[in-house]
Amino acid sequence: MKIPMAFEVGKTASITKKITLEDIESFAKISGDDQPVHLSADYASNTRFGGQIAHGTILVGLISAILGNVMAGDDYTVIFLGQSCKWISPVKLNDSVTAECLVTKVRNDKPIVSLSCICTNQDQVKVMEGTATVYIDAYPYKS
Repeated sequence: MKIPMAFEVGKTASITKKITLEDIESFAKISGDDQPVHLSADYASNTRFGGQIAHGTILVGLISAILGNVMAGDDYTVIFLGQSCKWISPVKLNDSVTAECLVTKVRNDKPIVSLSCICTNQDQVKVMEGTATVYIDAYPYKS
C-alpha cells in the first residue's frame, strides 16, 4: 500500500485550539476524571497551578485530530499502535495550544509511520512532547 504524501518523512501538520471550560467539563464527563483542579476555580486557585488546568490527555486528542483529520483526509484511516507523552507544563484554562506532528519514519514493509509530537501554548512554552506510531489504512478498504 502506498503511504499518502502527508505521511512522508519530513512532513508536518498542526492544529491550534483554545482550551475552554466547556472542553474541560466535557472531557471530565467522558473520562470520569473530575478532579477539582480541573473543575473548581476555588479549589484550583489554591494549588501550585494558581487556577484551573486542563486534563493532560486532552492534548493526546489534539494529536489524534491532526493524524486523523488533517493528515489522513477522507481516503485513509489512522489507527494508533502506540504513543508516548511527556507533560512538561500545565495547560491553563483558555490557553491556546498548538499541536504539531512531524513524520520521522515510514516502514518499507507495512504502512506504519512514526511521528514526533509536540504541543506548545500561546507563549511558545512547550507543554507536551512525545511520539506516536500509527498504521495508515486505506478507506474504503482495498486489499
